[in-house]
Amino acid sequence: MFPGFPEETVRFFLDLRFHNETSWFHAHREAYEAYVRKPF
Repeated sequence: MFPGFPEETVRFFLDLRFHNETSWFHAHREAYEAYVRKPF
């Protein structure tokens, strides 16, 4: 069963909402990999 996303995932998406730019995403790619892709 999927246990849900960690708090860091929610924070990543909240930050992305205000910084929806390629440069920001590339600077935070490590967080994306750890907290968004890895849980899937």
